[in-house]
Amino acid sequence: MAVWQPDTAGGRWPSTLSATLAAAALYTTWVVVSWAWNSRRPRDYPPGPKTKLWLGNILDMPATRQYIRYSELGDEYGELVGLKFATQNVVVLNSARVVNELLDKRHDIYSGRVYHGILKHVMAEGPHITISEGEYLRRWRAAARILLKPSALREVLPQNAAAAASCVAQILEASDNNTNADGSGDHSEPVFRAIEAWAMMGPLKAVCGISGANRDPAWTQWYMDFSKINLEIMEPAAIPPLDLFPFLHYVPAALAPWKTAARRVNADREEICNLTLRNARAGYARRKEAYGDEEKNAGGFESLMARVLREQEEGDPDRKNRFTSEEMAKIGGGLLEASIHTTLASFRSWLKILCAHPRVVARIQEELDAVCGTERPPTAEHIRSLPYLDACLQEAWRWRIPTPVSLPHRLTQDDVFEGYRIPKDTVIIQNTYRILHDPAFFDAPDDYVPERYLDNPAGLRPELAAAGKSGTAGAAAYSRATSFVFGAGRRACPGDSFSWQSMMALMAKLLWACDLRPTEGGGAAGVDVSPEGYFGETLIDPLPWRFVVVPRSAERRRAAEDDAAELAPLLD
Repeated sequence: MAVWQPDTAGGRWPSTLSATLAAAALYTTWVVVSWAWNSRRPRDYPPGPKTKLWLGNILDMPATRQYIRYSELGDEYGELVGLKFATQNVVVLNSARVVNELLDKRHDIYSGRVYHGILKHVMAEGPHITISEGEYLRRWRAAARILLKPSALREVLPQNAAAAASCVAQILEASDNNTNADGSGDHSEPVFRAIEAWAMMGPLKAVCGISGANRDPAWTQWYMDFSKINLEIMEPAAIPPLDLFPFLHYVPAALAPWKTAARRVNADREEICNLTLRNARAGYARRKEAYGDEEKNAGGFESLMARVLREQEEGDPDRKNRFTSEEMAKIGGGLLEASIHTTLASFRSWLKILCAHPRVVARIQEELDAVCGTERPPTAEHIRSLPYLDACLQEAWRWRIPTPVSLPHRLTQDDVFEGYRIPKDTVIIQNTYRILHDPAFFDAPDDYVPERYLDNPAGLRPELAAAGKSGTAGAAAYSRATSFVFGAGRRACPGDSFSWQSMMALMAKLLWACDLRPTEGGGAAGVDVSPEGYFGETLIDPLPWRFVVVPRSAERRRAAEDDAAELAPLLD
């Protein structure tokens, strides 16, 4: 058999450089062709706009208020919209019906985590609850239900009421120092600082037993700085397109300032997680020392993490279902982030909405005076006896939802829904904004109308409320649409009742004691509560506005201050 031999005499040795260049050219060609092919729409994919070669639908999406664009695409293409972000498949769910069918009924395959892009830098690989899946997802949600079941919520209601009373007292004190002689001024900054401390008090106490956070402004400021940077860096316009150009992950930090911010966020997140575990262990140890073997039946307040530590020690001798220290820390830090961020943005938004609707505030105050009287602030027991205040909160969540799109899910296997093929690893986005602004299900969806929730608990159009009770397709799914504020399926946030309880307690005490008076030009009409009056993508927060908080009377002010002093021991 002839064997090829290089003709050394003729100088025709194969060039290693040429071979390398040829291989590189072939590889580059393969990458380019593969990328172009995979940026096309899959066969039988849900309807959506035409794609552009290599880019897919990236150019169809604005840098801000993407939830509005998703809604426009829903109006054009329907309940399911199929998009391509370069090679990534993305399906947007635009109705409660498809959310119910896919995220709820098929949660086993629609609950995968999405861990790419900036998450790889701000959330180091590990058992974070935000990106958990499988067995760990099931276990931490089971643990969270210890805190969030009805009996446990009743236990923490006094602490929530105490936190609310403390916040109102701080607001009243701050208002003295920021009011002009003629009654004008701007209390927004001190009010927001008091609300930030309040938003941390309840979750810190409930999750890991940390008390006295309201008396440590430096700690509150540190956490709020972390939160601000964390949310800013998660905005699509704040970072380069890491998923589109993966090599950007490896650019030196000196050339990528976002990496420095991401490292700080990651380090602070780890410290917060470890802080919750240290405090939970200390609290559990104090109870054991005080009560010994009777600790379980000792009564009194016990934080979620301390309770999990106790139950792990008492049961499960083979340790099969025990959380590791890292897992426990991540549960504590994750629950804090989820509860503080959403509750704070929700309450600020609700406050702005009420500043723009003085008629609504007057009716709330009428209800408070009728139910609670005029001599003492509302107590924890009054919270569930305020239907109009509840309707105002439900409508605030619907109208200016703090999370207009849910945290993305990932499909873990190929699926077919009503003839449409959805490939494995498709990113699933729940467009809650459109669901809660669907004119087919809500009368005047672009108006703030709390009364819709007095007519029926879901706020639906009257003819659909009856249909929902009878199980009519579509209407039945919308009967729980407001809960979509907290997501759906297995990845839904389990803290909706805790957030509701905290916000109701604070607004009840605040409006019983105080009036809200906007000082923008034009008064209430000058408060911008349109979508343009808000900012953010991951979490929607109101842009600043000017207002003052004025005691309704000297007697009510004294009663509110006495209320805070009386309940203060519950925060220690």
